[in-house]
Amino acid sequence: MMAPFPRKINTRRRGFATGRFAPLLALALALAPAAGKAGQDGRWWPVQKAPRGVVKTDFVLFKPLKSANGKQLSPGLGPEHMMAESVAGLAAQAVNEGRLDEMVWIGLGSHKDYARWYKGMVRRLGLEERGTLKPWELVARYAKLGIIKGYILYAYDYSPGGPTRLREGRDESVNVATALAGLLGGILISEEQEPAARAAGLERLFDARGKTVAWCFQTHRDRLNRSFVLAQDPQMPHNRDIAIAQRMLVVWGTDEPTPSVYAWLHPLSSVLGWNAGDEGKCVVQISRNGHILLPSNWAVNLAILSAGTHAAPPAARLKPFDPTSLTEKDAAEHAVAFMMSDGDNVQWMMGNFCSHPSYWASPAHGKLPFGWGVAAGCLGQVCPEALAWLAATQRDATTIVQAGGGYFYPDLLGADRPPGVRQQILARHARRIARHMRRAGTRTLTFLCMDLDSPQAREAYAIFAREIDGLAGMLAVQYAPYEAGDGRIHWAKDGRGTEVPVVTCKFSIWANLRNARAGTPARVAALINQAAATAQAAGEPLQCWAITHAWSAFRKIEGNDPQAENAPHGARDAVRGVVPTLWCAERLRRDIRVVCPEELLWRIRLRHHPETTRAAIARLRRDKPLPSQRRAP
Repeated sequence: MMAPFPRKINTRRRGFATGRFAPLLALALALAPAAGKAGQDGRWWPVQKAPRGVVKTDFVLFKPLKSANGKQLSPGLGPEHMMAESVAGLAAQAVNEGRLDEMVWIGLGSHKDYARWYKGMVRRLGLEERGTLKPWELVARYAKLGIIKGYILYAYDYSPGGPTRLREGRDESVNVATALAGLLGGILISEEQEPAARAAGLERLFDARGKTVAWCFQTHRDRLNRSFVLAQDPQMPHNRDIAIAQRMLVVWGTDEPTPSVYAWLHPLSSVLGWNAGDEGKCVVQISRNGHILLPSNWAVNLAILSAGTHAAPPAARLKPFDPTSLTEKDAAEHAVAFMMSDGDNVQWMMGNFCSHPSYWASPAHGKLPFGWGVAAGCLGQVCPEALAWLAATQRDATTIVQAGGGYFYPDLLGADRPPGVRQQILARHARRIARHMRRAGTRTLTFLCMDLDSPQAREAYAIFAREIDGLAGMLAVQYAPYEAGDGRIHWAKDGRGTEVPVVTCKFSIWANLRNARAGTPARVAALINQAAATAQAAGEPLQCWAITHAWSAFRKIEGNDPQAENAPHGARDAVRGVVPTLWCAERLRRDIRVVCPEELLWRIRLRHHPETTRAAIARLRRDKPLPSQRRAP
C-alpha cells in the first residue's frame, strides 16, 4: 500500500504435510454463521440482499464536529455520521432478514464518483427513491417501523492526533457499541446525543462507556460473525453500516484482543477497514492467520452498494490484451512496462481514483501503454458501478491487472495455521480470485510479498498458477523495497502443465528514494537505458517492468537531473501518477518499446517457451473471445 515496512520478517519454511489436519479447514468453514458466510459462493465480501427502495441522507445535513481545540473537522466525522451509519446498518440487516424492503444511502455532498455510483446502483437494482431525510428524521422513520429497538450509549473519542492513528487516551467504546448494535438492534448514540434520543422516545439498550473490545469479544463471541471483522478507528464512522448489518466485531490496533480475534476467525476470513500502526506489521498479522484485508476504512455505503452483487455477475467486462498478433520478432525486442501501485486499495478505487486528474482521469492516460492494478474482484462484489465505469472508459493499450484479491502476503498466508491448512487456504482463495477474474475479464494478477524469492512465495505462485485457468502471468512486488526482485522471473505450471511467468518488479518510480533501482522519472529512465545496454551486450533483450508509486509527487524539469524532479512538500506544481510515468517513458532509448504489462508477459512467454505459448494463444483464439484492447502503434 503506502509506507515501506523496514524490518525483515522471519519466514522460515514450515512443514506443510497434508493428512490428519486437512479436515480442520472444512470443519471450521462448516461452522461459519449463516449471515455473511465468507467464501460460500466464491466471495470475500459479505452477501447483502437487495432492497426495493432507498432513503437518503447526506453529509451536508450532519451537525459539524469540532476538535478538542475548537477546530472544525470533516463532516464525515462525528456523532451524527455514527448515528446515520448505525441506522443504515440496521436497515441492511432487516433487509437480509426479510423485515424491511428499503436501505439507506449516505451522500457525500458534491462528491462526483459516489454520486455516479448511486445513480448506477438505483438503475441496477431498480430502486424506488423514497426521499431525503435529516439524521433524526431517519431515526424517527425506522423507530416507527420497529427496526430501531433503542440505542447503545458510547463516549465519542475526541482524543487529539487525527484519525487512523493510535492516539494516547483514545476512547474505544464506540467500537464496542457498534458490535452490540448489530446484536441488540440499537443505534449509536453519543453522550451529547442522549437527551435527543430520550426525547425521541428511544430506550437505552446498553451503556458501552468504559467497556473494552476485549470484554465484548469474551462476552459475545458466540453471537458475533466469525467470517468478517472490521478494523476501524473509533473516531471514524465509516464501514459501520456493513459491520452492524453483518454482526461484526470491531477492533483497533494489533495488540490484544486483535491476535486472539484473528485466531478465532474461520480460516480465510476478511478484515474490512484498515488497522492502526505499521502497515506491514498489520498485514503480516492478518496474513499469517490466513485472512485477507479489504482496505476500505474511508469508504461509505458499503452495505447498499454491495446489495444484490451475489446474484448476478458484473454487467461490464474489462478488455485484456490480445496476444494473437505477437511474433518472435516482438519477443526479441527490448520491452518495458509501467504499472500504478496501490490497486488493492478499495476505498481509493471507489472514492478518489476514477475522476482524479493524476490517475484514471489524467489527461496523459492513454498516451502510453500502461497497467493499472485494480481491486477488480473487490469492486465486482462491493461496487460494480465503479467496475463498470472502468470498463466503459478503459483506453486502448492499457490493461487492468487484478490486484491481489484483498491485501495479503501470499508467502505468509496461513503460516500460523496447522500444517496442510495453509495450502488449502491458498488454493481456495486462488479459486475465488479465478472466479472473479473470469467475471471481470482480467488475465493478469499482481500482489505484494514480504519475501518474493522465498520457498513459501514459490509455493504460492505454483498454487495460483494451477488454480487460475487462463492466467497470462503474475507480477510480484516486494513490500520493501518494491523493486527488490530485480526483474527475476519465476516459472510456475498452470493446470495444463504450461509454464506461466511470475515477473518481479525491476524498477520503481518513487520520490526521494535513492535505492539502486528506484527514484525520480529521470533516474529510472537512465537505469532502464543502462539495463538495456547491458542486456544488449549480453545478446539478450531487456524485458522488465517498473512500478509507479501512486502517492509520490514530482515536478517538471528541463534536462535529466536524477534528483531535481523531487517536489518539495506542498509544492503547487507537484504532479503524481500518470504524468511522471510519461516523463520517464519519453526519456527511454528509441529501441525500447513501452508495452502494457500483459503484453510484456506474453512476450516473455513467447521468448522462453514459444511452443506452449503458441498453444495457449491458439486456445484463446478458439474460445469465445473477450473484447480485447488494441496494441499501441
